[in-house]
Amino acid sequence: MTHIYVLLCEGNHYYIGKTERKIEKRIDEHFRTNGSYWTKKYKPLKVVETIQSNDKMDEDKYTKKYMLLYGIENVRGGTYTEMILPEYKLKCLQDELCTIDNVCFRCKRSGHFANQCYAKTTVDGNLIECEDESEDESEDESYDLIKNYTNCNRCGRNGHNIGNCYAKKTVDGISTGIIDLGNVIKLVMGKMNRK
Repeated sequence: MTHIYVLLCEGNHYYIGKTERKIEKRIDEHFRTNGSYWTKKYKPLKVVETIQSNDKMDEDKYTKKYMLLYGIENVRGGTYTEMILPEYKLKCLQDELCTIDNVCFRCKRSGHFANQCYAKTTVDGNLIECEDESEDESEDESYDLIKNYTNCNRCGRNGHNIGNCYAKKTVDGISTGIIDLGNVIKLVMGKMNRK
């Protein structure tokens, strides 16, 4: 059984964690500054809630629920434990939370979608940059960043996943079990032509 716990920390910050150990022991570690970086920076004040769970996705689910309520910048937990979230994670989270709230990805207002948005500022008053070539370059850089973090479960290399892995050996030199069909066909055709 997994336990999810939510801690209210200093400065209205929140931390969501999970443990399969005794929940009291894990929570106590946070209160003794032996928990996460987040709870070392923002000392826990109290336990908001604990949840028994069999769903492996609950830690992220509760983290996102609290981010929606209190802001991404005030909540950490699950997949989102870095003090400063990388730009690609932040963008994905913002888009996901916009989808949950059914608001425009561009200006964060309700009543329309990004392809119909002509706003010059976001709902928070931040200026929306013009969508020009520099944004396309930025998207390419973000894609490259995400691509570099992708790790193939078959060969162990970065930059692709198992769906488009053609490596015959892993990074450790172990066979992946992929057969070069081109060579097999040539071999079979060569034997057939000799007969």
